[in-house]
Amino acid sequence: MIDFTEILRYASNLSPLFPIILLFTIKKKRTKIINIFIGVILVSFLSDIVGFIMVSNRINNAPVSNSYYIIQFFLLMYFYNIQIKNKKLIYITIVVFISFCVINTIFLHPFNRFQSWLRFVGAIICIFYAVGFFRQMARVDKAEGRWIDNPPIDPFYHYPFWINAGIFYYFAFNLFLFAMDNFVFTNLSKEVARTFWGFHNANNIIKNLLFGIAVIVFKNKNKSPLFY
Repeated sequence: MIDFTEILRYASNLSPLFPIILLFTIKKKRTKIINIFIGVILVSFLSDIVGFIMVSNRINNAPVSNSYYIIQFFLLMYFYNIQIKNKKLIYITIVVFISFCVINTIFLHPFNRFQSWLRFVGAIICIFYAVGFFRQMARVDKAEGRWIDNPPIDPFYHYPFWINAGIFYYFAFNLFLFAMDNFVFTNLSKEVARTFWGFHNANNIIKNLLFGIAVIVFKNKNKSPLFY
């Protein structure tokens, strides 16, 4: 009988299909943000499927998982590069991330091992940009008076809000998991490790639900002049 952690694992691997199927129903012209978003979803889905096949055949899937995380990071930085005015900050962030990636691979976690510290650093960076993006949206067209009386951004009009919400949720709720996963997988039993990673799988499902909402909002609402 399949236990709950296995069900979560299968559901997590298949959850990108929700936004992917919705993306195929888009008839209007896709924006640059949507194209980046498609890249993020497809890379995630392919990584999950390939990783699942490798694990099922007792093959180390760490190189695939690490490659996916690096590609995802650069796609997300491209997404935020469109949103912020200070492009130098993005370039500096990328240089810092690449430098840490090299140092981490040489001295801490080789590429054939799950690179938890690289994920932890990348998660902190993505949380920083996600919070900054929320703050930017809150300042746009801000009227006098209480924010609640005239919110600058209507979440059901601006699809990038939901993309950013998915990014923030995923990295914020998995930050502790990323910091601990290498220790857990190395030192604890398989049952504990599977339960531990089950929290990540649950968070991944919610992230893809938020991404699906982003596609629905894009389909049903006009594109905001704020976003490219």
